Amino acid sequence: MVTAGIGMEQSSTPEIVKKCQKEMIEAVYESREEALEILEEYISRVRNREIDLEDLIIEKKITRNPEDYKSTNRSAEAAKRMKRKGIDIRAGQKVRYIVRDQNSRPRVLLDFEEIDRYDNEYYVEKLEKCC
Repeated sequence: MVTAGIGMEQSSTPEIVKKCQKEMIEAVYESREEALEILEEYISRVRNREIDLEDLIIEKKITRNPEDYKSTNRSAEAAKRMKRKGIDIRAGQKVRYIVRDQNSRPRVLLDFEEIDRYDNEYYVEKLEKCC
């Protein structure tokens, strides 16, 4: 199966989205209804917090040093968080984070921090867009 050009091939796509896409693509060969059932199952698991947090991690390469970001997108916020924790992070390196809450601070938590919650609707939107 060729998957070039879709979300599951991008390193910034959370593993939960990649897994869902893979299952849906395989199911599409069988039936559209089965593919939609798979999507609904993943959405339910995300909303009910029945997934492995590792599957939510987003990995992005930063293009600037943390202090050089003027606006604070999620990747920049993660890089600045790493810097505050004493971790040397520079342009060209990757940050790994989970979206905690799109609408309040902190929006992201680093993959090694204790995850008290995640923004399930953010991940549901990602699933719906890709599938």
